[in-house]
Amino acid sequence: MRIVFLSLRIALAAAVLAVTVPPIAAQRSAPDKPLGTDARLVTLPAPAVAVRSDPGALEFSWQPVAGARGYQIEAAPTAAGPWTALVQAPITSNSFSHTPSAGALTYYRIAAVHLLGNAGDPAIVPFIYNKPFSDMGRSAVQSQADLKVSWIPVPGAIGYRVDATFYPTFGGNGHQSLQLPASSTFATFAGLITSSQSAYQTAQFNVHPQFAGGITAGKIGKVPSSAFTLPVFNPSLCWPSAAVTPGGPAPSGLSATPRGNAVAVTWTPVGQVLAHLVDRAPAGSGKWESIACVAPIQAVGNNGPTGPFVDYSVALQPSTGYDYRVTAFGLGGITGSSTTTVVTPAAETPIVGAGVASHVVTLAWPALSAHVILYQITSSFGFRGVVEPPIQPSGYRVTNVPSGTHLFTVRPFSANGVLGAGTTVTVTVQ
Repeated sequence: MRIVFLSLRIALAAAVLAVTVPPIAAQRSAPDKPLGTDARLVTLPAPAVAVRSDPGALEFSWQPVAGARGYQIEAAPTAAGPWTALVQAPITSNSFSHTPSAGALTYYRIAAVHLLGNAGDPAIVPFIYNKPFSDMGRSAVQSQADLKVSWIPVPGAIGYRVDATFYPTFGGNGHQSLQLPASSTFATFAGLITSSQSAYQTAQFNVHPQFAGGITAGKIGKVPSSAFTLPVFNPSLCWPSAAVTPGGPAPSGLSATPRGNAVAVTWTPVGQVLAHLVDRAPAGSGKWESIACVAPIQAVGNNGPTGPFVDYSVALQPSTGYDYRVTAFGLGGITGSSTTTVVTPAAETPIVGAGVASHVVTLAWPALSAHVILYQITSSFGFRGVVEPPIQPSGYRVTNVPSGTHLFTVRPFSANGVLGAGTTVTVTVQ
């Protein structure tokens, strides 16, 4: 009986030794199986990786991969390597920040790591780290003694510093700075113009978006967000006391005409005029906002033109109706108001064509209106460029484009920010 049991044990041991475990390479090529069968035979899929180029770092993010205990992240100058680990051990989070040298094309490889330690199929992402362009249009208005500066938010900004320098008619300059959180879209400098004679003649503003790592810039890329000026006036000119009552003639020939995403307002003064107050409201709303105090070009009593006043406010939206009201102020106060309505045009969109040859992508599009001051070109792998008409034609050549399928976007800009949503084309480079 002992001999029989011994023979059975030897046979079972031989059967166990005959089972071989496939190597790691064979595991990756084996078809996917549920984890409940044999975890060693499962190949984890490549994570779907998104990359955002913030001023302080590249931000990688992806959805969790089922069965992963972490993720390994590597970088290389080419798609073939050599690869350098950016993390010493698999990380468990689904995001990662990295700050490489700016302007260099780098390939990033991200793979989910299985519970047994083997890496799954990697996602390989080429990317050029660049500071993002700012979409910052900017505008400023005076309302009585206050000055309000507005802007379009800048992606990635953690706050804004707004500098204002005031230039008086006589004497030295004044300067103020305001610090605002990232959620802010305007800053108000309150109570600046208080004397019967205007304390200042012009105000110069600069809006600085601020980023992690202390990066601060008033002008990112070439989108206009640098210093700009606003004439300021004695508040008694356009905002007299409540005791003053209207009754005189109103400005004549009032009209409002779109200029790209701005609006030009023109009129003819009637009678002796000290200044004209320009108000704007969403069409039919009655919610008026003072946007300008306009003084005649020549002396009091001149009936010549005072316009056009061009409204470059960042508040203007495409395909939207606005009411404009111009109120004249003479020696005795209000003399009368005129109102008109305008509908802003639809956003302009370039029609972009693309050609590919030997890792060079050529983008071309018909020129848009004269209100476009530049075109911004961005790509899904981080490339950025600018075309400035009329110095440059409506086109751009992107060299050293990595192999793969990429998205290129062309966006037009006017003096007060983004003029349209832009056009995106898909390009495949072999």
